[in-house]
Parts: sequence; C-alpha cells; structure tokens
Amino acid sequence: MLPMWDDALRERDCMVQAIDAFQSRASSFMMEYREYLESDAWAEIRQKVIKRDGGLCQACLDAPAVDVHHLTYDNMGHEFCWQLVAVCRPCHERIHGRKL
Repeated sequence: MLPMWDDALRERDCMVQAIDAFQSRASSFMMEYREYLESDAWAEIRQKVIKRDGGLCQACLDAPAVDVHHLTYDNMGHEFCWQLVAVCRPCHERIHGRKL
C-alpha cells in the first residue's frame, strides 16, 4: 500500500515550481535587457562610458573598447556610469565565461 503523502514528491514538486518561476523571471529579464540594449538611452550612456575610458579596454588596457559591460544590473535602464566599464570584445567574452 502506498503512503497517503510522500514528502520526497512534495519537495520535488516545490523544486520544479521554483525552477519554473526562476526561468520565467530570467526570460522576462532577458527580453527587457535586449530591448534596452537597442534603445537610444543605452546608446547614449554606452558612448559616455567609452569616452570616459578613453576608448581603451579597461580589462586588458591593450585593445580598443567596443563593448560596455554592466558590473551590476541593479539599476538597469538608470545606471550610474561607475556601474559600467568599457571593454574589448575578447575581454567581454572572457568576463562572461564564453570561449573565444
């Protein structure tokens, strides 16, 4: 005879619900982030940060900066310039753990 309640199944169900909620929030964030990166507001602050950093990658100090990296996403859309850093593409890929 099966027990009336299985704690392992309940824990698994709670974990599945938590994972689904996390994935939904992550998907929503990524959509909002992509839209923001295409905005005039992002283009303006991106140019300010590259100018502030002298057009030089602040990670390697060797290559021209072509990307701007968020040190935090806490104020996305209303960032302070000190929350952003100009970087070259290889360094940006490395920061995000992507293989070149």
